[in-house]
Amino acid sequence: MTRQYLEDAVGPDGIRVTIALEPAVDQLIRANDRLGGSFLLRALSGRGQKVVQQMVYGGAWVVDVETDAGRRVRIRVPDHGSALALAKETWRDVDERGVVAVAELG
Repeated sequence: MTRQYLEDAVGPDGIRVTIALEPAVDQLIRANDRLGGSFLLRALSGRGQKVVQQMVYGGAWVVDVETDAGRRVRIRVPDHGSALALAKETWRDVDERGVVAVAELG
């Protein structure tokens, strides 16, 4: 599983917005790595991550939206298709209206 990025969006205000989507389990793995990691979570590679993704997170994905102005919003959705749709919709909204679209997300 891997984090996926859309091309950065830049609206009429000129502020760049980065939009990414990832399986919900990836945030747990990054947090574990920052804290020095445990043997259990290090062992979760490939198939193990997929099992945790399904059993613990119910297959949820996260859309991560961050502006160069410093605002960050993370939205959990039920699956990859929903995450991709939300990411694309957010990109279009930012392209049309600027970072005000991000403020309305969260």
